[in-house]
Amino acid sequence: MKHLNLILFFLTATFTMVTAQETHIIFIGNSITQGVILEEPQTTSPPAQTMAWLAAESDHSFSFTNCGVSGKTTIDFLPAKGTHFNKALEAADAARAKGAHLLFSVMLGTNDSAIRGPLGAPVHPEQYQTNIRAIADALLVRYPGAMILL
Repeated sequence: MKHLNLILFFLTATFTMVTAQETHIIFIGNSITQGVILEEPQTTSPPAQTMAWLAAESDHSFSFTNCGVSGKTTIDFLPAKGTHFNKALEAADAARAKGAHLLFSVMLGTNDSAIRGPLGAPVHPEQYQTNIRAIADALLVRYPGAMILL
């Protein structure tokens, strides 16, 4: 948690110094990101908790889109697949059209390591790296000024 707080502090300080524009965070992930097992994921999921912390700790304006989907792996979010990756692109395009800075939080991997079940599981570690790189590279090609938090 200390590392997460340090990262969020750094991001807050960086965005506050750079501009007064809003920063839109697109959270890409699985059920943990989505908040599936939580009674009130709108307020208790990791993205919602992150936004609450940022609101309390920063004068900068933040907004977010939760693109977490239960049971998904890096394979499901590959740009070539289109489905879940495209939902993240739609959120980013809408935010960018409003002039927001973009930050992508990519938290995939739990389902990739499953022995069986989700698409492609278990994903070999080298393939996992390749998949994450493909996702990050595609985001940076489309949004060159964006930041990606892995």
